[in-house]
Amino acid sequence: MEGNKLKLLICDGKRCIENAFLFVYPNKDIQICYIHYCREALRYIRNKKHLASLRNKIYDLYKSKDSKQFLLRLNTLKRAYQDKEPKFFRILLRNIDKTLSFFKFPDKYHSLIKSTNLLERFIRDIEQLTRYWAGFKDIQSANISREI
Repeated sequence: MEGNKLKLLICDGKRCIENAFLFVYPNKDIQICYIHYCREALRYIRNKKHLASLRNKIYDLYKSKDSKQFLLRLNTLKRAYQDKEPKFFRILLRNIDKTLSFFKFPDKYHSLIKSTNLLERFIRDIEQLTRYWAGFKDIQSANISREI
């Protein structure tokens, strides 16, 4: 398990997965799914009137062209809402850097690696196919790997 070609772990933010990965690959990056991460922080919105607005604004931050623009926009949002929703921002900012690792990669990969949604969908599709087929008939039919 050298992981020479491994560039990034994409996960939903579970600490046990992060810790296990970092134990085996201590010098690799982690990308926490921004959707899972933001959903968790949004649970701490005190005034539900702010919920829809903050949700949209937070998700829009991840459409920034680079991490610098992201952080500028985040600071603007923080100045506007910090006093109104302090617990939300405390939770949101705790590990937000782990949701920004995707900016280290070319733009064409951002939508693929900033969230686990694509991976979760892929796994669901494989589960459905294997349930229907009751497994793969041979090694060749199970070979679905593809280099990005």
